[in-house]
Amino acid sequence: MIIPAKFSIGPFTIPVEFNENMWEETKQVGEADIGKQKIILQSPMDDLNLKCVKQAFLHELMHFMFFYAGQRELYTNEVLVDVMANLLYQVLETQEGNALKNRGKK
Repeated sequence: MIIPAKFSIGPFTIPVEFNENMWEETKQVGEADIGKQKIILQSPMDDLNLKCVKQAFLHELMHFMFFYAGQRELYTNEVLVDVMANLLYQVLETQEGNALKNRGKK
């Protein structure tokens, strides 16, 4: 799984930015800034590995998805957002093969 530099959701293009000091400043690994239309992540560092940053990206992405789906009560539900991000992380990190490439072959 890669963390995109930007992505589109609905009519918006959302950039993904890194902050080298986010953990020290806020004790957060990521933030979904809906007002500024961006995701901010802690840059990977020795004690906060890349897997954690990838999961944080998916967590913040889920906030955006619930928000733009009009599910404001779900957008703020940190437990649901985190569970969905963890499940999506597992799918993306464990995927194998290309189902479309092999379709129709036996």
